[in-house]
Amino acid sequence: MEYASGWKPRYRKIGKLVEICGAVKPTKNTFVGQDPITIFTLPEDFRPPVNIPELCQGSSRSIWYFEVSDAGNVSVSRSRDSFDAYDTVDSGSWFPFNITFFVN
Repeated sequence: MEYASGWKPRYRKIGKLVEICGAVKPTKNTFVGQDPITIFTLPEDFRPPVNIPELCQGSSRSIWYFEVSDAGNVSVSRSRDSFDAYDTVDSGSWFPFNITFFVN
């Protein structure tokens, strides 16, 4: 998945605390279902010891699943506007995120 301009994903580490923030949007209509779509991969010393999940608010009423894996993959999945089915996300939709976690 490619992304247009927005809040370019950023990450930083202060001691053992890692913060990731930003917002991305797809450049074309994209189905965001159960399979994760990787946004980027963190360097090894920024990776959490376990997978870190978070439910996020997207554009309008949409919600989506954000995850940072212990392998360093930062991904989106499970976007929906209702609780009935996963959605095809329009190219103008935003996926904003902000998460903090500790590393070893």
